[in-house]
Amino acid sequence: MLYQKVRYDVFRDFAPVGLMARFPLIVAAHPGSGIRTIQQFVAAARKPDAKLNYASAGVGTPHHLAMELMVHSTGIKVPHVPYRGDAPALQDVAGGQVPVAVLAPVASLPFIQAGKLLPLAVTSDRRLPQLPDVPTFKELGYATSAVYAWQGLVVPKATPAAVVAYLSNQVQQALRAPAVQQKLSDLAMEPIPSGPADMEAHIRSEKALWEPLIKARGIRAD
Repeated sequence: MLYQKVRYDVFRDFAPVGLMARFPLIVAAHPGSGIRTIQQFVAAARKPDAKLNYASAGVGTPHHLAMELMVHSTGIKVPHVPYRGDAPALQDVAGGQVPVAVLAPVASLPFIQAGKLLPLAVTSDRRLPQLPDVPTFKELGYATSAVYAWQGLVVPKATPAAVVAYLSNQVQQALRAPAVQQKLSDLAMEPIPSGPADMEAHIRSEKALWEPLIKARGIRAD
């Protein structure tokens, strides 16, 4: 979808082993931007003389797609400023070079807690425990689905089924270990141990969500 020329097909060439972990995104603003809520961001973007833009970790990243989902649903026009990862985007929004950025919690929460960034919205199903006063896109009506960056494990399609099952079992056991769960929690990530069938269903649901948006917005990563 994002690349015009890809030499592989996810469903043809890979066998899913299982999902591993996920994390939502946080939309945050520089304190000097004058934007205190996501509703103010949308209202400001609708003004004829609007000069807003937003930063993300790069074209086609979950950060970018989450914001484009909101932009598309509201009908506003806001230029996207792609960076190469969370760190440079965080640096520029904290420095006031861009007014708003979509960031991973592990990168943005320390800046939010220090008052260097203002959280506007989160992309999760529910409000984050660390930000109980910050609404989700879903509750505001800006998205019909939560958005998470996620990680999973795949192997070549020709991998024997017994090997796939063994790997899946081992990964799920590891993700249920208290030490692993604590480490993921420290990184603001949520373990989501699951089997091959669940991962394939998740990939298909993600494709159904993002393919129409990517086509409608003309998003290309190459």
